[in-house]
Amino acid sequence: MKTLLLLLALPVLVSAHDAALAMKWSETPAGLAGHRVVVTLANGKVLEGRWISVDASSFTLLIEKTTDKRAYSRGRLTLSRADVQSLGFRRHRI
Repeated sequence: MKTLLLLLALPVLVSAHDAALAMKWSETPAGLAGHRVVVTLANGKVLEGRWISVDASSFTLLIEKTTDKRAYSRGRLTLSRADVQSLGFRRHRI
């Protein structure tokens, strides 16, 4: 019975965790400070790292992980805002 209850509650727990957060583009450096950022690009590649800065049309990311090491190596990278398909984050833990 406990297992069934947990399985029924799991979708509620997952959906609450995946709730969207809205913020202005200019507020993202402060809003994402201390978080590990996961950026999915329009070309399907995924970059993970620290959000450094933004301006009106671009952003700078310190890449720590990537799905395509040849195209996007570790280090600082500035990309166009239009290249972002989705943006997520998780708490950076030491």
